[in-house]
Amino acid sequence: MPKVTDKEALQKTTVNWLRVDSIAALLLENDRYLESKRSHELISMIMEKFNLQERQAWEYIKEARKLVKGMGNKDLIRNFKKAVRDRENLWNKAMAANDYRLALEVAKDRDRILGLYAERIIHTGTVTNKNIDLNRFSEYGLERIARGESIEEVLLDPRALIENNNKVKPLTR
Repeated sequence: MPKVTDKEALQKTTVNWLRVDSIAALLLENDRYLESKRSHELISMIMEKFNLQERQAWEYIKEARKLVKGMGNKDLIRNFKKAVRDRENLWNKAMAANDYRLALEVAKDRDRILGLYAERIIHTGTVTNKNIDLNRFSEYGLERIARGESIEEVLLDPRALIENNNKVKPLTR
């Protein structure tokens, strides 16, 4: 068996990560490939593109999916740290310029990012529970409700209701 040199091993590793990176780029371009029902289509495409066996293609796809899933968490943490650093920098500049109002606003924004303030939720609407039998409505009435018209308006329209004998009420004005 021929002896593998460090240079050859490095080249194989580089090729492997280049393949994983290209598969990850493919996954990012078309996120439907992240779904399991599209895996066989992805496998056949990777096997054909890189001239691989199915098992090796699965390994590359597995590594590429790990890479894609890890991107969001790393970016989130990095972006959070950057946002805090930016606020600290702005605060220092505002204090150096003796702009205390700006410094206070920057400090509030930084503290909000850090989660030091509880968010207030103000409910201005009212919730009403109406017990209305939808079997009373004709197909026309149900369509009007589905379009977002108020139930009160639909109830006033005789065409929207069904009589007890399952006939549509005649239009009377």
